[in-house]
Amino acid sequence: MNPDLNETALPTLFDADEIERSIPNNEILRPHASHGPTDPDPRHPLERDFPRVMKGIVTLWGTDMCAEYLRSLVMMKPGEKRQGFPMHLVEDLLLLDRCNSELLNRRCDR
Repeated sequence: MNPDLNETALPTLFDADEIERSIPNNEILRPHASHGPTDPDPRHPLERDFPRVMKGIVTLWGTDMCAEYLRSLVMMKPGEKRQGFPMHLVEDLLLLDRCNSELLNRRCDR
């Protein structure tokens, strides 16, 4: 066994450098990243404020059902009334949908 490997580390789906290169450095996409004081709670606002939604995403991640779930969170059906998410979280949900779709496409290409 290699002592340098951390057995409890989670497997990664994407290389961190690849993710950074794919995300545009645009203040419009991530206004919360550079403004205001540092949040003492290190969790993402989606995880902190919407734990049920986050659990659903984690449970369904990498499946077609996850794509449907993410889209259902940002798209309302005619006549449906709900509060909705703050815009910065809608942007994050759309980014997660894009990442999930990319993961599904990579699995299909194999």
